[in-house]
Amino acid sequence: MSTKEVFEQYDDVFEGFGKDEWFRYYSALNAETPAEQVVEEPYYLELSEGEKICYEDELERLKEERKTFPRASYEVSYKDLD
Repeated sequence: MSTKEVFEQYDDVFEGFGKDEWFRYYSALNAETPAEQVVEEPYYLELSEGEKICYEDELERLKEERKTFPRASYEVSYKDLD
């Protein structure tokens, strides 16, 4: 299932995410942390089924991008979230 399909199927994807959750989410992605490990230290993120699918989709995209650009990463700052 793609991220687009998740948003079409689930109404509450990322609904409870605030600034802190987004920072932890993107930090986990940049570290290429498997979805089942984001609940552990240092991220402590409980992802819903839909959020997990989106995370895994983005993680695969990032890994593919890093094959041609090894330093590729998601950058986020508080101004992006306001």
